[in-house]
Amino acid sequence: MIKNNYGKFCNVANVLVEDEIVSTYIWILQCLIKATNNITPKAFCTDSEPGLINTTAHVFPTTPYFYCFFHIWQNITKHLKTELGTKFHSFSKAFYLCRNMLSIELFEQ
Repeated sequence: MIKNNYGKFCNVANVLVEDEIVSTYIWILQCLIKATNNITPKAFCTDSEPGLINTTAHVFPTTPYFYCFFHIWQNITKHLKTELGTKFHSFSKAFYLCRNMLSIELFEQ
C-alpha cells in the first residue's frame, strides 16, 4: 500500500494465484521487487495465509507484516458474533472506534 498525496492509502499490487505454495509467493514477491526497482516495502498487508506470511518474512525480513482489516473482521464475525449475541453491536462500535483512532494518544484515552 502507498499513501497518496490526499493522505489516502492505496494498494500497490493485487495478486490472484492459482495455488498457494511457497514457490508461487517467491515469484510474486520477486516480481514486486523488480517492478518497484528494488524498493523494500515499508509494510506488507494481506490475508492470513501461512505460506505467504512465511515467504514475506523471508523475502522482506525488515518489513512489518499485518493482516488486512477485511479478513480480521471476517474472523471476528465468524468467531464472536454468536458468542457475544446482543452485545456484538456494542462490541463492533467499540472495535471500529479503536481501529479508527488517529494516534496512540487518542487510542489510550
